[in-house]
Amino acid sequence: MAEIESGAMGFIIVQQTNLREPTGYKTARWIVLLFALQVGIVNGLGENVITTSGFLDVTMFDGSKPVPQESSSNEFRASVSSDGRWTLEVRPIYKKGDILYGKKDVMYQSFNGTDTYFCQYSEAVEGITNGRPGIIGTKPISDRSQLSYISAGNYPFSPFDAQKRTHILWLVYGAGKYIHDTKAGSLPLPWLSARNNLFSYGFRLKAELSPDSPYIPTTLQFIRDSQLDLQNENSEYSRPELDQPLNNEMFAILQDALKERKTIWHDGAIAGKLETGTFTNLYGFNVPLSFEFRTFTELGVLRRLFVATVTNVTGENADEKSAQETFHPPVLVNRTVLDTRFRLRDSSRNIDSISYGLNEGEPWLSKDSDALQKRFKEYLNNPKLSARNRFSISSERTKRFWIVGLFLMSTISLLLLLFRFPRNHPKINH
Repeated sequence: MAEIESGAMGFIIVQQTNLREPTGYKTARWIVLLFALQVGIVNGLGENVITTSGFLDVTMFDGSKPVPQESSSNEFRASVSSDGRWTLEVRPIYKKGDILYGKKDVMYQSFNGTDTYFCQYSEAVEGITNGRPGIIGTKPISDRSQLSYISAGNYPFSPFDAQKRTHILWLVYGAGKYIHDTKAGSLPLPWLSARNNLFSYGFRLKAELSPDSPYIPTTLQFIRDSQLDLQNENSEYSRPELDQPLNNEMFAILQDALKERKTIWHDGAIAGKLETGTFTNLYGFNVPLSFEFRTFTELGVLRRLFVATVTNVTGENADEKSAQETFHPPVLVNRTVLDTRFRLRDSSRNIDSISYGLNEGEPWLSKDSDALQKRFKEYLNNPKLSARNRFSISSERTKRFWIVGLFLMSTISLLLLLFRFPRNHPKINH
């Protein structure tokens, strides 16, 4: 009689004997075997998901000295599917006496195969303390304005994670599939805000990836390469990932970042480096048990250090339903969504995103849903909405052009008048 053992891909026949069986039992046995084979095929077609959990410590440096008030310890949980979907959860660890000790503060970021989602649920109330931005109090998450951010594709553009903890975890659990599939030779620096900082661009990517999907990186480096700079300033300011500046001050910040990138950072300088430790293999792909990521100044001085230690690794075979539930953040309270999947640039309209509300327990909306398409049309048809974020760089330059042009024209006109109508000097009698 055949003995059957359950395995990762279903059921496997491990031993066969020659004992005779009654016909009825034999028929029943083949029915069981056929059913087991079907189960094995279905499980084999499902996507494998690995979940790791552990601790992520972030240390900021000023010169060679750590900056405690800008450093943090965090618990994290990361799930990655063999088809490249992923979800990240980060919970800062606060010490006794901290205003947020025992309070809810959790960040979620995920990629569902099409779009990237970010949301944070925090009881922190931000304000100015001792002349610096800081936490001035707490409120229950249901009483606070909770913001979410959605972007198209597999890249974490979210501006809300100040220390970029979810972005660095993405480098380990999400970037490999993106790099492999797109053959990316460069990436915006994930620890800076690529939406509003031109310093994020112009760095070549050097990557070594695991051989199988989801292609977890073993090493990554971001290397300055001036050949990746665009041909002129207009092209730099028009990068499709970049939000348009709201005012003169933001435009000046863009200019300064671009100047710094082009003049201070020399070719070959390393801006960031990922190194992974020992890997473990589960469900057919490798995941690291530790990793470190370092960011550097233009002189090669350590600026920020991320150290992750994995304490637990589990695996499962996820069916379609559970995967759809897993790879979206939970909607715990009513919130405002900033949706950057809707971006438009033309001569009269400038849209970086649309915003809308999402109620507790409601599902996230796909871009092509009727509700979001209707909302986008409202932006298109309302000049105040479609131009509300519009600070036209070209208009600013045109204004300067006209000011300088008028000044030059008036100067030339004055000179021509002086030469055409010379002054009549009084005669001097000797």
